[in-house]
Amino acid sequence: HHWCELIPQATMTLNMLRPCRQNPALSAWEALFGAFSFDATPLAPPGTLTFVHEKPTKRASWAARATQGWYVGPAPNHYHCVQVAMKQTGAVRVTDTVTYKHHNQQIPTITPTDRI
Repeated sequence: HHWCELIPQATMTLNMLRPCRQNPALSAWEALFGAFSFDATPLAPPGTLTFVHEKPTKRASWAARATQGWYVGPAPNHYHCVQVAMKQTGAVRVTDTVTYKHHNQQIPTITPTDRI
């Protein structure tokens, strides 16, 4: 039920792709807000499976270190943070430490011969 939260990233992406009417050398986003910093505001495909790192102060010592969720969009008011819809609670969380797992990318596994 988080479809409405994907609209800001869709709007942002379309404005970055669309040229400005007054100056076609600039994107509409750049004409309105200045150059977009991908370092400060990372973007990912909406709905990407993510694993959010649980800070040591917020979890028990033997608890899971990551919680599953789905990428919702950037958090433009926070440096290098993204919004993630958490699987367990359904709430949207702003986090700075996230790992993306794309459905086409396989996570490498360690075989017993690799450990030697």
